[in-house]
Amino acid sequence: MSKLSGGAQNVLAREHKPSIVIVHGSFHVPEHFDSLITVLSNAGYTVTVPLLPSISAKPAVTSLDPDIQAVRDAIEAELKDGKDVIVFAHSYGGVPSSSALKGLSKTVRESQGSKGGVIKIIYCASHLIDEGATLAELNPDALEAAKTVAVDGFMAPPEGFREQFYNLQTESIANHALSLLRLWSIGMVFTKATYAPWRHDEIPATYIFCEKDRAVPPPFQELLTKDRNFEIVRTDSDHSPFLDRPEWVAKVIRRAAGEDVMDL
Repeated sequence: MSKLSGGAQNVLAREHKPSIVIVHGSFHVPEHFDSLITVLSNAGYTVTVPLLPSISAKPAVTSLDPDIQAVRDAIEAELKDGKDVIVFAHSYGGVPSSSALKGLSKTVRESQGSKGGVIKIIYCASHLIDEGATLAELNPDALEAAKTVAVDGFMAPPEGFREQFYNLQTESIANHALSLLRLWSIGMVFTKATYAPWRHDEIPATYIFCEKDRAVPPPFQELLTKDRNFEIVRTDSDHSPFLDRPEWVAKVIRRAAGEDVMDL
């Protein structure tokens, strides 16, 4: 029997592994996840990171709908080939990701005779908003920031961003991450979420609890995950573990995909 080359083995592996859709948070862009993308790609996964319109669109978008659609489009691009999908959502990214998942679970799609579906969502220090609620209601600090720093419908990264989001990162990693930050639409703060998958028990969820997080502090993460049927995975990271420990984050994702990886 002929032996596949490393490249051919990787292609074969990709055909049988779920695709990964990564959803960035406020002010961030896909390039913030380059290290994580590299680790996952080397492990044989297809990875997509859509740029959310709340970052890129001009004039500023005024509702969650374009972000929700961007996430949904990225997922459906994989589903059309019958692939399973794991969604990894960081921070604000948990808001449009949750609303985008309606009707896309593997369970629902199989009941409709379709192949493939979302088999897992992994929230990383994410905001979790119930159906009909807004970020402003969940986090009054976001409302105050929107009132004070909004220009032309956009918010700039707030003062002290380094200490809030990247407090455990090295100077080189933090400075590079800061250089990539973009303006973010304030409309995201005031728009109601349309779907909360944890209310419907269709898609298993994991929550990465970041114990040194200053952006979404541990007590707030405890409140967000209380009484929800989530698997909780803890790390002594700041808000952005994908920057300095991409191998560890990749293990969380690979384990969700069914791989027998080492204990976390």
